[in-house]
Amino acid sequence: MIASDYLAWRDLGHSDGCKRTSWDVTTKDLAFYGGRRDHSIRLVCPKPEGCGTFHEWTVSVAPGDDSDNSRTGMATECGPVEYIGYGTAPIKAGNVWLHAGPPLLRNWDGEGPEYFVVTATATRPRTVADVLGIVGPARGKGRQLKSRWFAAGVIDHERYGPSASPKRDDLTSRTAAVRWVLQQAGAASATSERGGS
Repeated sequence: MIASDYLAWRDLGHSDGCKRTSWDVTTKDLAFYGGRRDHSIRLVCPKPEGCGTFHEWTVSVAPGDDSDNSRTGMATECGPVEYIGYGTAPIKAGNVWLHAGPPLLRNWDGEGPEYFVVTATATRPRTVADVLGIVGPARGKGRQLKSRWFAAGVIDHERYGPSASPKRDDLTSRTAAVRWVLQQAGAASATSERGGS
């Protein structure tokens, strides 16, 4: 009784030297065409206050027959927050903040985030309303970097979740991309204010 209820459980460790004793805990539920559902839980010790470690578990529940094409299962993953983007320290860019997304190639040295979410505050975005736009290194058709930056403006709700539009992928720097996002956000704000009056 004591073994299974108390002694069999282990603490999830932070990186050596981390003074933070708690984790940010988030969950995600996804439903897929065909009936499969994924349920995920993630623990993160975010930077800059924390050690930048994450642990994640995902359970996939298949509909019906549990055939080879739709097998129920579980996946676990852990590592540095740079693998997932969330939990890295936000970057101040003028009057806004950039929150990193995951890298395109997870273990590629020097591969930065595939994109950054642009917000008005250092607090992580929790709703679509918190997002001003996204910016990131532009890529060609083969996913190679183009030495340019992309920017996407107003976030719209669509049938399959939020997306960003309009888009540009010819901006000369991250600063230029952020400036373009802010111009689009300002134009969208002005339009909605005129429509509401």
